[in-house]
Formats: sequence, structure tokens, C-alpha cells
Amino acid sequence: MRKYIPHLTALLAFLVGTAVVLAIVSGGKSFDSPHFRDSTSPQAVVQLERDYAYRTGDQITFTVFVDQPSGTEVDGSSFAVTDTNEGDMEFSSQLLGSKTGAGDSMVLAVQVTLRKWSYEQTFTVKATMSYIVSSTGDTEALQVPDITLHMSPTWDGRKTLNQGDNRLRQDEKAYLNIILIAVGLFTSICMVLFMRAARRKNSRIRASRPRVPTALESARNGFELRRDLILGRDYRLEHYEELERIVRGLFQIETVTTDRVAAELPAPHRWAQDHVLTVLTHCDKRLYQDLSLTELEHAGLFSAFEQLLTEMPLHEMAPPPRITRWTPITTRLKRLPHRKLTFLAVGAKWLWRHRPFRYYV
Repeated sequence: MRKYIPHLTALLAFLVGTAVVLAIVSGGKSFDSPHFRDSTSPQAVVQLERDYAYRTGDQITFTVFVDQPSGTEVDGSSFAVTDTNEGDMEFSSQLLGSKTGAGDSMVLAVQVTLRKWSYEQTFTVKATMSYIVSSTGDTEALQVPDITLHMSPTWDGRKTLNQGDNRLRQDEKAYLNIILIAVGLFTSICMVLFMRAARRKNSRIRASRPRVPTALESARNGFELRRDLILGRDYRLEHYEELERIVRGLFQIETVTTDRVAAELPAPHRWAQDHVLTVLTHCDKRLYQDLSLTELEHAGLFSAFEQLLTEMPLHEMAPPPRITRWTPITTRLKRLPHRKLTFLAVGAKWLWRHRPFRYYV
């Protein structure tokens, strides 16, 4: 994982730098100005998203574009509504920005938010702005074009329908989406590299661990060790005790006496009954009767033990079925007759064809 740190750092720096550049380039409040005729005095043009279907108290937002020729200075915060009743209407204005227009003029964009608190089916907003003539220092009034708006609880009463794009328009902040995509991409790459490093580390740990022998392998190792010691004339009791312990552990008869083995040996191990009895009988003779075994009895003991270890893999039981949360459902489905399964399949097909949402996709 450490060898990827420089690459990840460089990738993160590149993504952050790209996001910052995009934020600087596209984060400014740019706008498209309308066309103005040639004039030596300021001009104003109003752009309104819609002029209908406003209700009492709705926010009515429009933009006033002002062409400021050279030699004049328009006050962007001087927007004022005239010819209105006291308390009937409230408004606020904000200068969005400015940019160079045709010739030496400047174009200002002022966003106005208006609210009307009394109902009128149609009303006109009259407003002015002020500007200063640089040569004389006089303050003049700039008349903003009248704005006619229509109010209605549900319909504005007009018979003509407005044509145009009625989709919801939101501010396009491309750099935000790019930042989110970059962060997601960087996180995904980090997760992939982390998972690969973790997998490699786990594989190295598993490879370094010693393999744990199975029960059958442990039994064979213990048997061969005791057999070699006994064949080397080492007749101590612990060797026979260990041989008996191995057999009892393999066939799950640790607490069963030798005379009860034939009756209580588990059903899956019935095939080994004769060999188990042979091993236990010879070991009991040495352990509990304190008698020495002859060479023929030793040969029979080792032969029976070898037969058990050789034939046991052939009689191993199949692993139990895996039980999941779907097991009860699948078991019931398997028990159903063929006709019921066909009926369920036909019913599911009919429900899918007549699903209520397919016409809206």
C-alpha cells in the first residue's frame, strides 16, 4: 500500500487543482446581455421569466439590464418602485455583476425580487433608477420599462396560452458536479487499491501459517509414531493408551466401554465395528489385564488400525446442507405439486404484464 501513496497524492493534487480552476472559471456570475440601441444616455431592458400565474405573496424575480455609456455612472442599488400604495408591495434589488458592452459602454445586471400583498388580476410595476452625468455631476432619473404582471389563484384569465420551455431551470454549477465526480473517483481508486493491498497481505499471512493437519492425518501420524516405538521393543502402557484414545476420538466413542461398542457405535461407523473391537480388545489386554501381547497380536492390532485409516475416507459423510434464510421457502416450493408451481408462474406473469407503473416508464 505504501508504494501507491505518491501516486494517490499526485492524483489528489491534480483533482483539487482541476476543481479550483473550474470553480474560478465557471463560478463567476456571468450573464448574457440583451441588445441596446446606440445612445448617449443609459438605457434599461427588463427580462422576466414569466408574467402570469402569480399569487398573493409570491416572489416575482426579474432582471434589469442597464447600458451605461461612457460619461455616465449608474447606481446599481438605486432601483425604486413608484406609483404603489404604502405596504402593498415590497421589493429588494441586488447588483449581479457588470461586463463590457458595445464600444466604451458597460452593461449592469440588477436582480429584483418583488412581492405584492394584495390581489389584482393585472397590475403594472413602474420603477426608476438614478445615474450621474460625469461632466456636470448632475443626478438624472432612468426610467425602467413598465412591467405588466397577471395574478390569479389558479388562472390569469387570459385566453392566449404562453408558448415556450416550461421546464424548471436551475443554476448550472458545473464545477460542483465535477468536484463530486472527482471525489467519488478518487475514493473509488483508494478503495480498490486498499482492497488489493489487504487481499495480498491476507494471502501472505495465510501462506506463512503452518497448515493444520486434519483429524485423519493427526491420527495416522500418532499411529505410525506409536507403532514404530512398539516395534522397537518399547512396550510402555502410554503407547497402547494413545492408540486407544485415537480410535475412540475418530469414531466418537470416548465414554463407551469396550463391551458396549457393538451396541452404541454410531450408525455411520458401523462398517468399522470389527476393526474397532480388535484394536480396543488388544489395547485393553495390555492396559487392564497387564498382559504382554504376542507378535501375532501386535500384527493383528496394527493391521486393524491400518484398515481403519485406509477405509475411513471412503465412508466419510457428505457435509450437511447449508441453511440460509431462503431454505424454508425453497423447501416448501420443492414440496408443492407441479400444477401449483405452474399456477404460481402464470399468476406472476399476469401480474408483471398488468403492473400499474409500466405505462409511466
